[in-house]
Amino acid sequence: MKILLVFLLLGSATSFANTEAAVINEKTGKQVVEAYAKLVDADYTSTVKEATELKKMILAFVKSPTEEGLQGLKDQWKKARLVYSETEAFRFYGGPIDEADKGPEGLLNAWPVDEAYLDYVTGKPDAGIINNSKKFPKITKKLLAELNEKDGERNISTGYHAIEFLLWGQDQVGQLGGNRPLTDYSTAKNADRRKAALVALSDLLVDHLTQVQKEWISGKKNYRQTFEKMAHKDSVQKILLGLATLSADEMAGERMTVPLELKDPENEQDCFSDFTLDDYRANQVGIIKIYEGKNNDGVKLIIAEKNEKLAQSISEALKESLKAIERIPSPLDEVITGKRGPKAIEQAKTTVTLLQKQARLLSQGAKLYNLELNVQEE
Repeated sequence: MKILLVFLLLGSATSFANTEAAVINEKTGKQVVEAYAKLVDADYTSTVKEATELKKMILAFVKSPTEEGLQGLKDQWKKARLVYSETEAFRFYGGPIDEADKGPEGLLNAWPVDEAYLDYVTGKPDAGIINNSKKFPKITKKLLAELNEKDGERNISTGYHAIEFLLWGQDQVGQLGGNRPLTDYSTAKNADRRKAALVALSDLLVDHLTQVQKEWISGKKNYRQTFEKMAHKDSVQKILLGLATLSADEMAGERMTVPLELKDPENEQDCFSDFTLDDYRANQVGIIKIYEGKNNDGVKLIIAEKNEKLAQSISEALKESLKAIERIPSPLDEVITGKRGPKAIEQAKTTVTLLQKQARLLSQGAKLYNLELNVQEE
């Protein structure tokens, strides 16, 4: 469920924009765009590496399921998830990850999840694709990909959160993550089909991440080549759009405001593992990495050339948001439902406000060069 929130028009912020738009310096633009492309390549390469390790561990686990092996998978899922979460600011401008009709983002990261679409849930022991051998005789990569979001956006059968559900099971408010029994992969009904699903999902994860990563490899005829050759005003607009959209529409809106307003932990992003706050932090770290750059070659450099004060204000706002995220009590589901009290809810709402603020400031930075971001929740 989505709610309408126009974040860049909310509240007030000091205006730093000049009335006369500047032209992006050719040398600076080239430096920033190339550094960004290099970062995207490196980060997606890391996602493939960690997902491949998860797949390797899953293949070993299904051959000989143990409690130690299941815990190892959970730990590796978290490691792989954090790496991916830092890449989310590379989205939202029609790049390889979310290009219309081609990008695999919906197959990688779709949520919230209707658990009963994939496997059993409390009160429905025979629910899901896994338990319906009559309709789905064999569980394959192709089947799971075709069924993802079929007949509804909550019908999730692929990606990080489908794997998360198969590792943790349903989460109950008040406990730290779900508690799927090891027997689900050994002696339980349809254990072999559950194993097949887990293997297929890990395989798909690697496939889809590799698809994106290949588009950012240097020296190839791919999206990176196109991105680096386009006018700097266009590439910089895409970079800033990714940062501002993740800040406002996604983090402040869909990922925080929606579950807080609905008081529904099912709308928590990593609801099975209770890993959502770590996800938030990784999202914000990713934004900071892109803005600041590794060697003072982030998009901040372009904003600073026109307005140093605004550039520094954005840096401070990004750090402030990160600190605010780190102050939200864990687990998040207890904040959402009010079990952690009004102070916890207020801290979450404060974080939303700060994320909105950083999006507004990024929008002001874009306007220095007559670039419009138009970030809003739909």
